[in-house]
Amino acid sequence: SRFNLETLLPNPQFLKLFADAYIESGRHFSDKRSIFAQAVGHLAKEVNNNLVTTQAALPIQRKVELSSEVFAKLLLSGAEGISTNEATENRMYPLLASLHSDDSAVDGILATRLFKPGDSVEQHLPVHKIVAEYCAADYLTKRIADPADSLKLSSCISIIAPNSTVRDELRGLLGWMASLGNKPIEEAAIVLDPYAVLANGDASQIGDSSKIKLINRLKKVEAEDPYFRGGDFGRRFSVAGFFSQGVVEEIKSLLMLGSGGHLLDLILELLVGSPVAEQLRGELCELVLAPGESLNTRLLASTCLLDITDHDHSAYLEVLVSEASHESLEVASKVIETLGPKKFERIYLANFFRVCANLYPGHKERLEGIIGSRYFVKRFIS
Repeated sequence: SRFNLETLLPNPQFLKLFADAYIESGRHFSDKRSIFAQAVGHLAKEVNNNLVTTQAALPIQRKVELSSEVFAKLLLSGAEGISTNEATENRMYPLLASLHSDDSAVDGILATRLFKPGDSVEQHLPVHKIVAEYCAADYLTKRIADPADSLKLSSCISIIAPNSTVRDELRGLLGWMASLGNKPIEEAAIVLDPYAVLANGDASQIGDSSKIKLINRLKKVEAEDPYFRGGDFGRRFSVAGFFSQGVVEEIKSLLMLGSGGHLLDLILELLVGSPVAEQLRGELCELVLAPGESLNTRLLASTCLLDITDHDHSAYLEVLVSEASHESLEVASKVIETLGPKKFERIYLANFFRVCANLYPGHKERLEGIIGSRYFVKRFIS
């Protein structure tokens, strides 16, 4: 969950994959990059103990390198998978031999678990898009960083983002390229699509100066399109280690001024569970107590404060209850619920319910459809 991988766990293959990678990494994951490195290496391993072959087996690293090159070409070309038969090859399933010059070795990657069977015997697909994005980004960034290689960053960008607009299906690849690449790659990706860099890959891996540029670029994006996230909500991003001191100073002004768009709530989502929330107590308290902010913003700010172990919540709770609006009382109920009702005297809880009773003035409001905003009282009672 800390590295935004929990969505893959319902797939039994990935549950097993990450469990094996967990054991191989000494039962400790430091970042998403190491998780995928361990996981991809495990996918390339032979696991059939009864296999007998006369062919020389490819080293695991070589299998990963060959597969990564194939994944990169599939993603950039918009193809779905590969074909092993000339008769069935087409634009969506190019011939495997045409994607790599090492014909003698390339067939060996199909025996790994980096690929899965397609609709027909001759077709094979990447085991998962995220694995393909990680491997392809690793392959491309290594080639771009090599001075002796002819592949240049500008050439990749022209395919990933024609007319400076990132292709939707390649936003994950761009995010991983920023995470795995050098500073020029980081900065180019941030200019093109800062939200893709934050939402995909591992933004904690980029340099401190690039992190600050990422925040500033997001501000510009929000100025042009306040609702730049679209419907992409409820996600947890890999930001362990993202909040350097420079980044904290950069977002302080953002928390104080607000934004009116998606950026404020995005920053608050990133701060939930982060130890740097302690450095932003004052700004977070102001957001919790601001009647002009949205309910979601106030709830997120209160969640950040609840993560601070020694914070005194009684002062702002009193202000929330005295405000007595639907929003302030819902925030207060969440705080009381999280801290535990046993930490409050019965007379305090009784007074809280008396204030909530004022949200039920009569039949007219019920007809106007406001009753849904009071559902938190029923949930709190439960």
